[in-house]
Amino acid sequence: MKVNLGFVKDRNFIIASVTTLLFLMIGLVLFFSDFQYYEKGQFTYLIIFMMGLLVFFFSAFRMMIPLILLGVLIMCSALFVSSLKYDWRKDYIENSRSGLPFAAEAYVDKYPTFEQQLKIEHMDQGSDWVNFAKDCIDVNVVEKEDINPRCSSLNAISTNYRIDALSVLKEQFKKMRDTAKMVEENKFKNRARYITCVNSKQCAVIPMLPGNIKSEDIDPRSYQYIDIRRAFWQLVDELPVDPALCSFDKMCKALLAHGALTEETLKQL
Repeated sequence: MKVNLGFVKDRNFIIASVTTLLFLMIGLVLFFSDFQYYEKGQFTYLIIFMMGLLVFFFSAFRMMIPLILLGVLIMCSALFVSSLKYDWRKDYIENSRSGLPFAAEAYVDKYPTFEQQLKIEHMDQGSDWVNFAKDCIDVNVVEKEDINPRCSSLNAISTNYRIDALSVLKEQFKKMRDTAKMVEENKFKNRARYITCVNSKQCAVIPMLPGNIKSEDIDPRSYQYIDIRRAFWQLVDELPVDPALCSFDKMCKALLAHGALTEETLKQL
């Protein structure tokens, strides 16, 4: 049986093949150039790009101009959204590396993906931790004018960001108390294990003496590192949270400054 391969010599086929290969190479280079910032769901846009490439090839072969434009639009859209997704993840990683981690890192299981944040902001699906951190936690409140009305009460936070701040802080201080007890009971053989536990989010950051200072070297009657020592034992002894202890937690300190928390509210933690 003789197969007709005459179309291979067809001018349109050659042009369509060459341009398709060119688009493929450009697309793959753009897609994988920032692969170190890969985020879940990124390959979806590669599949969409490949679908657009197929539309382009077959429409270019048949010289169907509207479908050619459709194929180009699909490819460009997929690469554009993929680029935004990479940039979203890149900002998160680079900020962490430069010593400016996500302000609400301790209170969330994981940083939202690009698509999740779009749903959160535009469809009110889920807690908006990204904007809450930017508006309420990352702000240094010095004057009354620095207070953001969206962060000035627990009800406002719940309405604007769909976050139950009091419940989050209750859970956070419970974790801090558990961590302090583990340190007091010498459950961590060294500071590195404590840091590993914090990074895994099984433990919380707590007030601790500097790494080069040992507790036995400090006179219990002295005022050396007194704020850290008091706060640590408040956690171990499960004493009520006061402004001094609150200041050792980033979110608690910020909401106290904004006025969303009061000394009475702190006692509920």
